[in-house]
Amino acid sequence: MSTSFMSAPQLYLTSESVTEGHPDKMCDQISDGILDAENAQGEMYGQERLAGLLCSHRDHPAQEIADAVLADVSRFQGEQERFDDETIIVLKVR
Repeated sequence: MSTSFMSAPQLYLTSESVTEGHPDKMCDQISDGILDAENAQGEMYGQERLAGLLCSHRDHPAQEIADAVLADVSRFQGEQERFDDETIIVLKVR
């Protein structure tokens, strides 16, 4: 059973689905390689960090949002070896 945006308004951003009716008219598709990216301390990038970045960039063009996410993940990982693909798609409705 899936939870829709309308029945769970606190779930604005997800890594695996487009949320119908999102107030910023932005959707994102994020590979698990971004969410699971680890830094030297073994911490994962995670959904909370991603959601904060997406919210703080919501007024930017889609390309800038995608670039900001990839740059932030790269900074977070530092010199850690990448073990998975890091893919993001950002769509905005005008």
